[in-house]
Amino acid sequence: MTFAMALGDGAAEALRAAGHDQVRPFRDELSVGPLGDLRDPQGGAAGRARYWTGGLAGRPWRGLPGADPPADPFAALRADLDLLAEAFAQDAPVQVWAGESLQDLMFLAGCAAFGGAGARLLLRRPGAGEAPL
Repeated sequence: MTFAMALGDGAAEALRAAGHDQVRPFRDELSVGPLGDLRDPQGGAAGRARYWTGGLAGRPWRGLPGADPPADPFAALRADLDLLAEAFAQDAPVQVWAGESLQDLMFLAGCAAFGGAGARLLLRRPGAGEAPL
C-alpha cells in the first residue's frame, strides 16, 4: 500500500472527502523557524518545539480559532517525524500531496531530506495528477 501525506489536517480531510482514504496529515509548518536535522530527535524536533513555544514575536496566533500550538509541541513534532519514518520504511513510493505555496514546497523538501538519497517520492497535486520525483 502506498503511504500518502498532506500538509495539515484540513488538506488531509479534504483529500479524504474527495475519495483518497489513506491520506495522513503532517502538521508542522516547515516554512518558518529552524529546521536543523529533522531526523535527529534532539536537534530537529527539540529545536522546532523550542521555536513554537518560545516567544515567536509574542505568539501572535494566541486566541485565533484553531491556531494554538499543541499542549506538548515536542510530542506533536515527534509524531510528525515518526510519521515520516513510517512512510519511508514502506517498500512503496511515498505520495506527497503538495501545492505551490512556500509551506507546501518546504514540506516536500523536508520529506525529500528526511528520506535521503534513496527516497522514492511521488508528488501529487490536487487537480493536476502526479509526477515521480
